[in-house]
Amino acid sequence: MSTLTLPHEHPALVAQRIVIETITAGTADFGIYEHSEVPSLNALADLRAVASRTLAASRSDLLASLVPTDVLDAHNAAGSPRSGPRSLTNPTVRPGFMAPPTAAGTAAGVIAALHILGGQHVQLAGAELRRFTGHHPRSTTPATPTTMNAWGKYTSPRLLAVQLASIGPDLRCTDQLRYRTASNRPRYPDRVQDSRRRLHSIPAVFWPALSLRIAPPAGHYQRIVRPALSCMLGLTGSRLDMEEISRSLGSATSGLAASRVMQYLRRTPWWTVMQNVMTLLAEQIDAQPAPIDYERRRRLDYSGLLSSQEWDDICRRTAQFRGRERRIHAARSHLFERISGLPAELMPSETTVTGADTRKWISEFTTHLTSDLATELDHTAKAFLDRHRVLDEPLIWQPDTTFLEGLELPGTNPDTVSAATLHELIRRPRMTVTQAANLLGISNDAVKHLLAEHPPPPRPITLGRAWATGHISAVARTQLPESELRRLYIDERLPIRDIAQATGISVSVVTSLAREYDIVLRPTGRTARAKPITKEWLHEQYTVHRRPLADLAHETGMSPTSMARWARHHQIPTRRGGAGHNPALQALADGVNPPPLLRPALERRGSRKHLRNFAAAATYPTLGAAADALNLKCPTLVGQINRLEQDLGGPLLERAVRGRPMRLTALGKRAKRAINKAFPDQAASNTPLQRTEGS
Repeated sequence: MSTLTLPHEHPALVAQRIVIETITAGTADFGIYEHSEVPSLNALADLRAVASRTLAASRSDLLASLVPTDVLDAHNAAGSPRSGPRSLTNPTVRPGFMAPPTAAGTAAGVIAALHILGGQHVQLAGAELRRFTGHHPRSTTPATPTTMNAWGKYTSPRLLAVQLASIGPDLRCTDQLRYRTASNRPRYPDRVQDSRRRLHSIPAVFWPALSLRIAPPAGHYQRIVRPALSCMLGLTGSRLDMEEISRSLGSATSGLAASRVMQYLRRTPWWTVMQNVMTLLAEQIDAQPAPIDYERRRRLDYSGLLSSQEWDDICRRTAQFRGRERRIHAARSHLFERISGLPAELMPSETTVTGADTRKWISEFTTHLTSDLATELDHTAKAFLDRHRVLDEPLIWQPDTTFLEGLELPGTNPDTVSAATLHELIRRPRMTVTQAANLLGISNDAVKHLLAEHPPPPRPITLGRAWATGHISAVARTQLPESELRRLYIDERLPIRDIAQATGISVSVVTSLAREYDIVLRPTGRTARAKPITKEWLHEQYTVHRRPLADLAHETGMSPTSMARWARHHQIPTRRGGAGHNPALQALADGVNPPPLLRPALERRGSRKHLRNFAAAATYPTLGAAADALNLKCPTLVGQINRLEQDLGGPLLERAVRGRPMRLTALGKRAKRAINKAFPDQAASNTPLQRTEGS
């Protein structure tokens, strides 16, 4: 065999020098070993393992892409079998097993191995090695993480990282996270206890600011992606299965649902960078756990969170509209998510948060937060934690995101959006969240998160808004502070009524402010509550004797307004601009003094006409004939007579039956005589009819 003459910079000589330097230095510092301090024994074992793998490749073109032609030709020539017995000059060719039989084979293997392991980082070396992991002539199964240790003894963790990176694209998405194949240091999963310890630092729904940055803006909603991201973080470098992780995180999602979200993310071009984010974040949390024990918070009893009384006090202090029960439920859900890290769907409540309408209430509540309301709610949340002896933790926490620098992320960075600009947009008339998101070029979820974390300041309280929200006292405090009310009431001794007229505030509000300011009110001279007014007395004095309400009020020691309230309470019609609106009063105004029998009927509108129609109808054999004669519809006439019977206290007519005409009852005869006496014109008009009756 001829000896090759090689130039000084030939790859074979360069490889020889690297091997000699590695042996001399005792550690390897080339390629993937540059910052790892790997002993030379382990680095040489890595070279041998990779060289054996490359020489054993079933495709010769793979080796030709890494080894110079002259060395490869010498290797192929030496590898051709010769005739004759085995000897030192005619060895048995066993490529890939033990040491190569020739120097050319050794040079080819070391050159190829150095080309792979001499990459700038593990992922680049893994991409080069990937061409050889599936082309072993004696391999019947594809390379897996469990078969990597069979490449040789004394290999280093750096080679294992390259091996895992080389087969990463062939693994399931869950195994890619377990072995961290997309990172710069792929390795086997951690111990189970380490994985469980990390779950205490992970909320059931991923941190919103971080989720907005790493999740693709299009696709699933954040409420679906965030629980899946938490499961992905718990799965990274873990031996636990997805279902166990999901249960440990509070069952905000199922293992199957999280796996489907991962499969969707794997089909996007951002899957690799998301794996890197999960690996870096997991390492950060493992090194420095979160200051919040989310596992403990998930086990708290939230049934007493934000009672109705606490919500009423918050609304009073912040001049907020209290709203109905669903608004209180939305406020509780907001606090529940901030405290526990769980979704609102898992909050213990009579209202189930599963429908789109309920989620809409919660979303609208979050987007309409103000800074003072958010502060009050945070104080309530902190008091809730104090009651449950959670004293050493902040209310909320976000991971440090400096590890994201240099990564190209698909989502929106909330820190780049101006909160002042968003506040100005969202307060425009008829501006929706979607419209604001389109103007800012971000997603709806990003707008909702920014409004929740950076709520706008409260708007100035106007008089109209105060009346609408029931917080007129808040406006009164600004217009009439304590010092001013003390000056007017104590120093100048003005009455409450005069102060109310001067400031435009009602007497009741001024009085409540005085009590709130601990101002002792002067006695008003009224020591006893007015006696109740009976219906009989008021009817006699006001309706029969026609005394004004003002005189009756002065006589009983109350205001005319109070007397008018008593009239409305007893359903006694009051005079408004004369007596013509009321039949009883009109009768009195006309000089008619109706008999007591007819007075209850005269309190209705149109009762005079109804009485005349009854008197006229009584002379006919049937109500139908009477209605035709009076030019009325029969149901109308029947209804009028029925109302008279209700007012007068009994039946007036015995209805006609077959063979017998309609006739008056005893009460009906008395009523008809009273009508003829009270209204003589009616009697004159009914004279012929009365003769027919014979009464």
